[in-house]
Amino acid sequence: MAQQAPLSTPELVDHILITFHEPHRRDLPAILALARAVQARLPHVDLVAPLSIMGQLLEQHMFKEEMRLFPMMLQGGNTLIRHLIDDLRAEHDEHRRSLRELRAAVAALGAAGARLSQARQLHAELTQLLAALERHMYVEDEVLFPRFAR
Repeated sequence: MAQQAPLSTPELVDHILITFHEPHRRDLPAILALARAVQARLPHVDLVAPLSIMGQLLEQHMFKEEMRLFPMMLQGGNTLIRHLIDDLRAEHDEHRRSLRELRAAVAALGAAGARLSQARQLHAELTQLLAALERHMYVEDEVLFPRFAR
């Protein structure tokens, strides 16, 4: 099997924007609306608050990448980029802790909402979102950031 050539930094940044940032911004509001509908039917299952917080933190994080990090990278980096990458890695660590808590809530939703079609749909969409967030952080931490963190 032929191995795919690594993407250039501009190609990788575009990949992150198209594959992760745009879908997160598109999908999260719909998932949040669905969580509100499910919580109205299952008030003991609160996914609205943690999803809202996660959405705010995610938007702030992506904004930093888009306005500060990616432009620096596309210009070849500079002496300050390591500090920004360290900050973004620390945020990824915080996001992973939040995702673990959200996964526990999603598991509880699966058990509580087995008969409610909206709950099953929310469970499926959240499972996909959490997996996409993990892939997003992996691509940045293991592929993109090492290019500049030397």
